[in-house]
Amino acid sequence: MRIAVLLMYSIMGILFLTSTCFYQRLNGAFVSLRKQRLVKAAVYIGLSVVVNTVILSQDAINITLAFLGLILLLLAGFEGSLLHKLSAAFILYPFIGSLNYLISALMLPLLPSVYTQANRYQFMGFGVFRSIITCLFWFFMSRIFAERLRYVKEYLNAGTLILLDLVSLTPLLSMIYIVTTASRSMLPYSLPVILANLLTNMGILELIVRMAENTRTAAENENLRLQRDYYQELEHNQQEIRRLRHDMNNHLTAIGACLKQGNTEEALQYFDGLSQTASVTGRSFCTNGLVNAMLNAKYNLALEKGLEPFFHIGLTEGLPFDNIDLCSLFANLLDNAIEACEKVPDSQSRLLELRTRCSKGFFSFQAVNSYCGPLRFSGGVYHTTKEEPGRHGFGLARVRAVVDKYGGTLEIRHEQGIFTVTIIIPVK
Repeated sequence: MRIAVLLMYSIMGILFLTSTCFYQRLNGAFVSLRKQRLVKAAVYIGLSVVVNTVILSQDAINITLAFLGLILLLLAGFEGSLLHKLSAAFILYPFIGSLNYLISALMLPLLPSVYTQANRYQFMGFGVFRSIITCLFWFFMSRIFAERLRYVKEYLNAGTLILLDLVSLTPLLSMIYIVTTASRSMLPYSLPVILANLLTNMGILELIVRMAENTRTAAENENLRLQRDYYQELEHNQQEIRRLRHDMNNHLTAIGACLKQGNTEEALQYFDGLSQTASVTGRSFCTNGLVNAMLNAKYNLALEKGLEPFFHIGLTEGLPFDNIDLCSLFANLLDNAIEACEKVPDSQSRLLELRTRCSKGFFSFQAVNSYCGPLRFSGGVYHTTKEEPGRHGFGLARVRAVVDKYGGTLEIRHEQGIFTVTIIIPVK
C-alpha cells in the first residue's frame, strides 16, 4: 500500500515538473530565468505549485494567491524589465486559472464529497489524472507557440506590450470574477465563459506572434535597404575613383598649362574644384565603415537635393549598438529630414544638421531640419503626410523601436518651421 501511495505521489511530482518545464518555454519568450542554480531550483518548485494549483468554484483564496505567487516569482527569479515580467503574468496566468478551474469543475463532482482512508485512492487517482491533463495542455501550448514567440523580447517595444497587457486584462479579470463568484450550481453557465476565456487568450497569443513576426519582417526589410544603400554608395565611390583616375592626366595637363601661362589664380580655382569633386568620395564622418558609408550616401543625396547639410558625428569604439540598428537610426531620420527640407520653397531657409556624441555614459543624438506645411500629430505619434499612408510612415516608428530596444529616450519638438529629434541612450 505504501509503495502504491509513494508511486502515485512520485508520478504526480514528475508530471508537475514536466508541465512546469513546458510552461516555462512560453514564459521564457517574455523573461529570462536567472542563472544561479539555487534560484532556478526555487523558481521551478514555485512555478510547479502555481501551474498546478487546484482552483474550485468561489475559490477567491487560491486564484488570488496563485496570481500573486506568479508575480513574486517573476520579480525575484527572472531577468528583464518590469514591463516584460508583468506582461508574462497578465498574458499567461489566465491559462493557468482557466485550465485548473475547468479540470476541477468537471472532475470533482465525480468524487466522493468527503475524503476518507477508504476512498483516498480515488482522490489520488484524480490528482494523477489531473496532472496528466495539465501536462498535456502545456505540452501542446509549447509546441504551438513557444518557438513562434521567440522574437517577442527583441521586436515588441514597450508601447506594444502595454497595449497587449491592456487587452489581456479582459480575460484575466473576467476569469477571476467568474471563479470567485460562480457557485457550483452555476457551472453550466460559468464553464462556457471560462472556455471562451481560454480561447480568447489563445487568440491573444496568436496576435502577439503575428505582431512580433511582422515587426521582424519590417526590420529585415530595413536591413536589406541599408545594405543596398551601403553597396550603392561603395559602387558610386568606385565609379568616382575610376573617373578621377581616367581624367587625372587631363586635369594635370590643364593645371600645368595654366601655370605655364602664368594664370596662377585660375590654376588654383581649377585645383579647388578638383579637390571638392574628390572629397565627395573621401569624407570620413566616423571610423565605423558601414555607418560612414551610409552617412556619405545621405550626405550626397542631400547635396543632390540642393541642401547644405552639416554632420558632426562622434562615435567612440565599443558602443553597445548593433551596426544595423545604428544605421537604421541615422538613415530613417535623415531620409525624413531630407524630404522635409526639400519641400521648403526658400532655399536659404533650408536647414539640415546632425550631431552625435558620447559623454558621461550617454550617447546623444540630435537631428534638426526645417519643414513647411502642417504636421499630422495625434495620440503622441507623428503620422505620415504622404499619400497611401499604409505604405509609408514607418521611419519614426522604426527609430522609436531602436531607442526602446536600448532603453533610451526620444524627444520630438517642432516650432517655427524647425523640427528637432533628440535621442539619449545610456551606454553601459
